[in-house]
Amino acid sequence: MRWTAGLYLVPADATAARQLSEKKFKIGQIVGVIVRKLRNPKFNRLVHKIGQLCVKNIDDFRHMDAHSVLKRIQLEGNIHCDEVAVKPAGVRVLIPKSVLESLRPVLALFGLGLTDTGLLIVRIPRSLSYESMDEAEYQDAAKRICRYISEVYWPSLEPWQIEEMASVMVDE
Repeated sequence: MRWTAGLYLVPADATAARQLSEKKFKIGQIVGVIVRKLRNPKFNRLVHKIGQLCVKNIDDFRHMDAHSVLKRIQLEGNIHCDEVAVKPAGVRVLIPKSVLESLRPVLALFGLGLTDTGLLIVRIPRSLSYESMDEAEYQDAAKRICRYISEVYWPSLEPWQIEEMASVMVDE
């Protein structure tokens, strides 16, 4: 949408107009809208370029695609993830507290947690898509992903160097 004189929001381009028409809104119909400033289109693919950079340069990611790398890093680093408590399938009895305590450090290695009642806490990485995050969230995700890569996988580089290399790839 584009803000215009007269305090109106109108479709910014043909794609936006088509998306609106596909909703089959009727003239005068009241609809809910989430308004936020979209990301800079030029750098929309920055984080995916970071994933590609990892595939090309880090052995741990060599046989993965860029998207899978990003989801793995999000999970490992708890970067823009939601946490949900679930009951593991097949668990019918309460696990004794002593067993829970011994499982916690092992599960933590995999980015998992366990409640006192035996519920497994799992992380679900949020989407990094253009439609899902505003500019501030996206920049935060990019910086945290670069920091995590630098700390865990590529300690010879500073986070800003990883982001700079990916930024150069945006124009490729």
